[in-house]
Amino acid sequence: MTWKQVTLLTTIVGAAIVMIDVGTMSAIRANVYGVSSSADSKTTAPLRQTTSPSRSPKAAGTPKTTTISLTTNRAANPQTSSQSSTGSTGSTGTTSPPNAPSSASPPPPSYPSFGLDTVGPQVLALNERLAELGYLPVTIQGPTMPTISVDNIMSPPTATFAWKYPNTPTQLAGMWQPDFYSPITRAAVIAVERANGLPIDGIVGSMVWHAILKPNAVRDPNPYTYVLVNKSASPETLKLWTDGNWMYQSICNTGISGYNTTDGTYAVYLRFQSQTMRGKNPNGSTYNDAGVPYVNYFDGSQAIHGYVRATYGFPQSLGCVELPISHAKTLWPLIHYGTVVTIEGHYGSSNGPSSPAAPQSTSPQSTTVTTTTAVYGVHSNS
Repeated sequence: MTWKQVTLLTTIVGAAIVMIDVGTMSAIRANVYGVSSSADSKTTAPLRQTTSPSRSPKAAGTPKTTTISLTTNRAANPQTSSQSSTGSTGSTGTTSPPNAPSSASPPPPSYPSFGLDTVGPQVLALNERLAELGYLPVTIQGPTMPTISVDNIMSPPTATFAWKYPNTPTQLAGMWQPDFYSPITRAAVIAVERANGLPIDGIVGSMVWHAILKPNAVRDPNPYTYVLVNKSASPETLKLWTDGNWMYQSICNTGISGYNTTDGTYAVYLRFQSQTMRGKNPNGSTYNDAGVPYVNYFDGSQAIHGYVRATYGFPQSLGCVELPISHAKTLWPLIHYGTVVTIEGHYGSSNGPSSPAAPQSTSPQSTTVTTTTAVYGVHSNS
């Protein structure tokens, strides 16, 4: 065979090998990427690589024995599958070294969120911390305070509570339970929100948790205060208890029939030294009372405030607790955000006039404080 024949034969054999390799690689590409070798194919399946990219590829020249799997059996080798899926970059199958440090930042702490009537260990943790900061009428007995952190909110240490004051009102004492989100706890949360400049809603969330768990947490800046409104007394009365003592008592008015001041226990959540109140009277006429002084909202649009009346001591308002203005002024610095308010009793016809006068819309004239319109769309029905 001449050298020309040898050269020609070598060229033919080399071309055949190239053709085989191209065809084989085209088939492999179709299996791996789901891409047809046809030029008019428009469909591309997602890449699902299940072989470990760190394994050595088959030796060149043996393409027919290459095996590509398009299914995943994570149960068979979860560690390998995890490394393959989390360490890959793009479609090349490149992975990070097994012991390479992760660049992802740790997730933020997860705080439980809850509100009134919740029962559970998270409430116990909350009450333990609120008691330590002075926001509750109870203290924790023992040489050391329980340590509450984000790590043990759902499994707080045990603690023994005791009343701060021996003469705690029965209405207040009857609501307390260490792992129950009672109106007492809600009032304390409102006080925390106010002290830390947070939105006031009485619901525990991440902002409240952060405020009370930080090392320099703000303690309650005010004495503990409780207001009791008795509609059964003749005349109707409001009493204020602070730091273990009944400090003040005033005659008051509550809501007329159909506009009753709602029985229950609440917390002061919004205050105005003076406010314009607008609404409708029972006869359909409207009122627009400017300069209503010393306003303390405790339940929706129901508030304790001053108001001018010819007489006091029986239902006359549209739901609010009205006080003589001089009395409301005395109470103003004693009531705070988070003050607990209990409304109880029922005014009977034998206690006073059988037909209480309809509420008047005459604006108080004795106040000189600046008028402020209510925010949050809250208007008193008084």
